[in-house]
Amino acid sequence: MKETYYFSHDYNAREDAKILNMMADMGWEGYGLYWMVIEKLAEANGKLLLDDIKGIAFCARIDLNKLTSLIHNFSLFEKDDEHFWSKRLSDHLQHRQKVSNIRAKWGRRGGVANAKQMLSKCSSKIKQSKGKESKGKEIYNIPPSLEEVKKYCLERNNGVDADKWCNFYSAKGWLIGKNKMKDWQAAVRTWETKNTQGTWNKK
Repeated sequence: MKETYYFSHDYNAREDAKILNMMADMGWEGYGLYWMVIEKLAEANGKLLLDDIKGIAFCARIDLNKLTSLIHNFSLFEKDDEHFWSKRLSDHLQHRQKVSNIRAKWGRRGGVANAKQMLSKCSSKIKQSKGKESKGKEIYNIPPSLEEVKKYCLERNNGVDADKWCNFYSAKGWLIGKNKMKDWQAAVRTWETKNTQGTWNKK
């Protein structure tokens, strides 16, 4: 059976400037195509041949021109004369391989504690690197996707209109008052109380 792995999908990827530029031309269809290509690259250990684009479009039953535009425009992928790849994905795959090597090394020596310590240091470096990329700003799990909000509202059966909730806070820049929203689920629960009073239905 083929071994499968997960790769991290940034929760706010849809707000990346390059992805937004792509979506301005290709819409949500382009967003779906982008992640399909990322999955294909992950399956191929990070790189695919430019000559394979036609075959990928055929197998996925998608428009070749759209796929070609996605890969060659918008600066979403790196390219050379033969291959294309995603730098973000390549960094993740390299980190995964590094972690795998550490586990193998210390597993053979029976040094489970040492392996955990080294993995902790490795993860710490990744967090520090991401912290620098965010220029010192605290990273929040905000905004949630519309599907996440819909699912949460259905689980609680609270009658909150997920579309209205997302539009409301999106228009406010995901602020509550003057503060950045830190817990969107808590914000939904607040709407539950207001919803029973009919307050938000008037907005």
